[in-house]
Amino acid sequence: VQLNHTYNHVNMSQMSDAGNREEVLSNEELFAAIGAPMTFKGIRPPFGGSNPRVQALLDSMGYTYFLDRIGTDDWIPERTAAEIREAILEQLEPGAIVALHDGPGDTSAGAGTVAALGQIIDEARGRGYCFGVVDHTGEVIASRYVSSGRPIPQITNPVPYHALVFGT
Repeated sequence: VQLNHTYNHVNMSQMSDAGNREEVLSNEELFAAIGAPMTFKGIRPPFGGSNPRVQALLDSMGYTYFLDRIGTDDWIPERTAAEIREAILEQLEPGAIVALHDGPGDTSAGAGTVAALGQIIDEARGRGYCFGVVDHTGEVIASRYVSSGRPIPQITNPVPYHALVFGT
């Protein structure tokens, strides 16, 4: 499931309703054009850019917005896997939504996140956490997946990440 994050990664609280509507719909149209229509209208406003006006607009467009999350500044290339892992694990709590970035393919941003992800999952499961999905109200619904105990397999043929840049 893909989520909307606006077309040009704008701070929605600094935009007009018309501008925000265009950002959201342009991104939605892009997903449809590449053969991945949005089956769930979820959005995390970039930079946490949301206020009651933005939330009302998103509601009127049928979107569920996600504002509460655990973030680590993992998009900064210098962040190590250990720093990212520890920042997330220190903030972990039931119902948390964790925000991670894998970074554009042509930079080192995201390497720490990719290296930390398996460790974060293993440690969270070791602490008794399970993972889930977000419903139409923005609440996390737990999945009761039970681990096999086997390690997460290594990726042998990753799909390349192609960075897309829009706007000016």
